[in-house]
Amino acid sequence: MTHLRKAMLEELQRRNLSQITIRIYLRAVEEFAQYFKMSPDRLRPEHIRQYQAHLFTDRKLDAISVAQQLSALRFFFLKTLKRPWMVEDMPFPKRSIRLPQVLSQEEVERLIQCAGSPLASDLATERRSSTRLVVIEWRLHRSARANGRLQNQQRGHGSHASSVSLSADCEMER
Repeated sequence: MTHLRKAMLEELQRRNLSQITIRIYLRAVEEFAQYFKMSPDRLRPEHIRQYQAHLFTDRKLDAISVAQQLSALRFFFLKTLKRPWMVEDMPFPKRSIRLPQVLSQEEVERLIQCAGSPLASDLATERRSSTRLVVIEWRLHRSARANGRLQNQQRGHGSHASSVSLSADCEMER
């Protein structure tokens, strides 16, 4: 174990970070150094920018993974090497927002119609109806929240078919 790896490990452990975070951060700095075939303490901000571009273009990582790599490098430079980290020089990538599916009025009406009566005498039927109503309330809540966000967004992000099974005689295709 190199003295830099040991120093970084001690800094991570002092902060009581999880073992998974420790493993990810150590691996990120190791990959960074391997990419340039140099000790990470000899690398500069321009190397970080170049490495960030490599992560997106060559390795095709998503924004969350690149942000995780940058967090590890920021920790290494700030806490282990005690060097300044210029945020404006190394911005974190913008994360894409995944909006939930929004039900149309017709779909909501159909869900409510298919839910049945919660006052059924059979206990099993009552349990199924209660479950259906909870699912409907949850979907309505999600739809209402998403509807507010969708007003200024385009609709077409990754739509795909899914089905919600309500009962043997009532199924809804989305």
